[in-house]
Amino acid sequence: YNRIGVGIDAALNDNWRLEAEVSEGTGGVGGRLLASYEQDGSSRYFGYELDRGRALQAGVSQSDNGGKFIAGGRQELSDDVTIYGENIYDIFGGTRTLTTAYGVDYQRSDFLSYDASIEHGQIDDELKRTAIGFGMNFDDEALRASARLEFRVDEADPASAFDDLQAVYFDADARYKIDEERRLLFSFGLADADSDTSTTLGGQVIDANLGYAFRPINNERLNALARVRYLKDGFGQTIDGVAGAGDTQESTVFSLEANYDLSRQWTIGGKVGGRLSQTDDGTGAIDNDAYLAVINARYHLVHKWDLLLEARHLGLVDAGSSETAALGAAYRHIGNN
Repeated sequence: YNRIGVGIDAALNDNWRLEAEVSEGTGGVGGRLLASYEQDGSSRYFGYELDRGRALQAGVSQSDNGGKFIAGGRQELSDDVTIYGENIYDIFGGTRTLTTAYGVDYQRSDFLSYDASIEHGQIDDELKRTAIGFGMNFDDEALRASARLEFRVDEADPASAFDDLQAVYFDADARYKIDEERRLLFSFGLADADSDTSTTLGGQVIDANLGYAFRPINNERLNALARVRYLKDGFGQTIDGVAGAGDTQESTVFSLEANYDLSRQWTIGGKVGGRLSQTDDGTGAIDNDAYLAVINARYHLVHKWDLLLEARHLGLVDAGSSETAALGAAYRHIGNN
């Protein structure tokens, strides 16, 4: 999929702005034209968009993609509360769609904000979708965190190609600055979908990550990174364009790596990682554990040259196989960066 284009965003006067872009590539000519009026913290906008990338989505062909009208606005009710609404009309292609969204943003303090939204969409008389979302953001010197929860219900006509679907989505991310040398990273994602038929995939995905970084400032001989990830995939990965064709799995993956400067010339490093996993191709769950060990040494030869020697060992426990390999490399610094 290739595309190239050009665009402009210009202020026509104190209140009016104009966005315009045109592109060419796979799928044909695309473009966007949007005019907006801004005054006293509020805005109104109207425009047209032809997104050729929609043809890559399931069920949207080139003949169904005639572009869409976009109309909406934002309004400040106070210093803390802003409301918004948007309507998207697709009336040119083979499929007629209408999507309406409303929401509110609440700035609780300099560090904390909340938002809520509701969206309703319809494709001809075949499918109706309603989604309700809630979110929060927190950002101060030590902690940056965000989370969002969404409930979605799809109601399909029995004679259509669509299916009824009920789904819950949750996503959270956090970064915590312990001090200038240490960081904690956290993320959690959940998708839980329940379909009335077998043609639309139903299942659950959980993806949780916890990471730790130690990067000293004054005495920077030792640098270390640690990570643990839990993944439960009840759908199975997409393979060759077929959704759910891959194995389902439940895995815990951990890793620890570090570098230590012995001197100005010598640095030694290593990494150890492991996976405790069960996979299921539909015939039953099997263990699929593995581990990885890496050790290396780097020599800073002269100002612009480094030499590296590394050994690696991969063990596939349940497959009963292993592999050991070595790597030698020379690096040249192109510039200070």
